[in-house]
Amino acid sequence: MAATLLSIVACSSCVLAARPKAGPRVIHVEARRYSFVPSTIEVTEGEDVLLEVESVDRLHGFSVPALGIERDLPPHTLVRIAVRADRPGDFPFHCHIFCGSGHESMGGHLLVLAKSSRPAE
Repeated sequence: MAATLLSIVACSSCVLAARPKAGPRVIHVEARRYSFVPSTIEVTEGEDVLLEVESVDRLHGFSVPALGIERDLPPHTLVRIAVRADRPGDFPFHCHIFCGSGHESMGGHLLVLAKSSRPAE
């Protein structure tokens, strides 16, 4: 019986070792003339996030000046941007590449909520 118990323990530790490490939360953002969808992105302070930003029509840009982020978005190409939400706040983002007469309205907000203010799920 001791041998059987040892086999179960060994098998259980193999299963635990095979579990993948939890990665960042992935948020898909679509860029198009003249908007981002979603235009408001909510994350929690301390959260690691991977923004997958894709332009569906032409060259755009994704810039969050307060976080030092500025990436070009070639059309029909998924651009991955890792973000560590290390402090709460409202961080505006916008398209930094002129894309036409509605360009000036192309923006949104990255809202980093303090851990204590995040509603329970």
